[in-house]
Order: sequence, then structure tokens, then C-alpha cells
Amino acid sequence: MLAKRRGFYRDGKEVIRTPLLLPSFSSKGFPEVQEIIETTSEVIDGPCLVSAYDLHYNKIQGPFEFAQAIFVDSGGYEAGKDVELSDLGTTTHMPASWSMDQFNSVIASWGNGSGLDVVGIMSGIISDKLIIAYYAARSIF
Repeated sequence: MLAKRRGFYRDGKEVIRTPLLLPSFSSKGFPEVQEIIETTSEVIDGPCLVSAYDLHYNKIQGPFEFAQAIFVDSGGYEAGKDVELSDLGTTTHMPASWSMDQFNSVIASWGNGSGLDVVGIMSGIISDKLIIAYYAARSIF
């Protein structure tokens, strides 16, 4: 079955079409994630995905001026202790606490001088550059 296509709009004009493959950045298994972002920012000009958990714990920091749009996920992956299939066992992941309040704090902070407006992913509108997975995040807490 084919995935449902959905458009995200800015000023009435479609700027992103789903489904899409996103470069994703996570500190889980990659403690040098900030360096990875800085290096790959030279070649990424479309949307990308970052973790609210990593934003909260300052494992990654903006500005993300290179990206067309920023998808912020729930942080559930980084907050989990489960070992992933791709885990080579070179690092030990010890997650810090993670709650819906912390997630909401990250999302609220995007509006404070960041130049990015927060919109729900279900709305299909990009007011500036940020799209959040708020509805998915609600299900993990």
C-alpha cells in the first residue's frame, strides 16, 4: 500500500511533500552529534529531523539555518534504554529523565527569539521552519 501524500505549506504555497526521507540527528550512539550536524550542514539543504531530548540536554544546538525545515521528534528514542539493531556496542547509552513537561518546554522555547514558529505536524502548515511531532509525543508519556 502506498503512503498517503501530504503537503506542508508556507504562505499558501506547498514547500514540502510527504512521504520524505529525512536526515536525522541523534545523540544516542553518537556523542559527537553536534560535530556531525556542523559537518553535514554543508551538504543538507532540505528538511532534517532533530530530537527534543537532545535539544533539552544541549547535545545539539542551532541555529539550523542550513535546513529548509526542522522536524522535532518526541525524544522517546534518545530517552529509551533499548539496544538498537544498529548498535555496535562501542558506547553505553545512559539516558537522563524525560517527561512531557520537558518536551513542552523545548517546544515552547522555539518561539522565544529563535525566529521559528511552532506548528503541529497535523496542521500541514510551516509558519517558518519548525514542524513538531507533538501528536506522536503525547502517546509516549
